[in-house]
Amino acid sequence: MSKIQFYVDENTKTGTHSFFAKTKPYQRLEFDEVAESACAGTSIEPEVMKAAVALYMKKAAELLKQGNRVALGEKFITLVPQVKCSVKDVLNPDQTVKTAATADMVKPTKQDAIIGATVSSVFSDEFRNSVSWQRVDKQGNVVADTDEEPVVTEPENGGGDNGGSGGDNGSGDLEG
Repeated sequence: MSKIQFYVDENTKTGTHSFFAKTKPYQRLEFDEVAESACAGTSIEPEVMKAAVALYMKKAAELLKQGNRVALGEKFITLVPQVKCSVKDVLNPDQTVKTAATADMVKPTKQDAIIGATVSSVFSDEFRNSVSWQRVDKQGNVVADTDEEPVVTEPENGGGDNGGSGGDNGSGDLEG
């Protein structure tokens, strides 16, 4: 079982005593390194794998630009074209509505286009069952575990954005 380190940070935006776990940053593995490791002991040359992946990703980018969801691997990750654009009421200093937001005001621009990703529940379950966690401080020193029971107020994503869009039903397709 792999052990992944995390540290605890405080969310000062929500008031006092709001803490969340953050994964300790690990090294970024470059594509060349992963290709070499994946091909070790096989008849596949890393250059052949890299060429095939490059062709696949070129096609995936083209399909995303057409509005399609594109699977990366079987039951692994799905890339999803998304738009991040919203409007809200403009308020006066006394908190009364100065300008009410309407649906017609939502007009995405090129800057609002983003690529999201969903992770298959099958892969997520496999990951969840293959790791354990070790608490460290922000400098990476191991923190002794306490006997305090965790208090969970509501399910949340830990106070940070994981960059995904969620909503995966395990089939590689988004629900809904």
